[in-house]
Amino acid sequence: MDKGAVNTIVQRRKGMGKTGETSSGVAKSVVPSIAHMKTPLIITHAATPDITGSLCNKYTFRISLNLSQNVKTAAMIASHTRAKIWSTVGPDYAFGHQSWEYFQKYLMEQKPGMTFFPKDKIAFPHFKTSDFTSHIAKVMQSSPYGE
Repeated sequence: MDKGAVNTIVQRRKGMGKTGETSSGVAKSVVPSIAHMKTPLIITHAATPDITGSLCNKYTFRISLNLSQNVKTAAMIASHTRAKIWSTVGPDYAFGHQSWEYFQKYLMEQKPGMTFFPKDKIAFPHFKTSDFTSHIAKVMQSSPYGE
């Protein structure tokens, strides 16, 4: 649901609040307008920390873990492997990019000396991609040990 749809629900249908938002990208665009509408937004799955961090307002609530918490756990598990070179194939929107940023940060804290592929060697396929063959091939050609 986009910002326009939220406006419609709240203003035209006299909505008392909004529950949902599974997309981090959508949530990031909706949260600022929620404050102007003075309408509560309960976020169920969107994981970007921005919506309860830098963009947060008194009308915004999250009832799930944020991305930072989830990825820190993944980095803790990854730190116990023998892999030293890491890459990613992640979705090309806030969730994918922030997941990769946090993973690098937290894995380096857990296990300094890790190597992460540069941007030209990782893949962020567009949101509606259905065939990931070329993206996986791109990453695998660089021979990562941890994917």
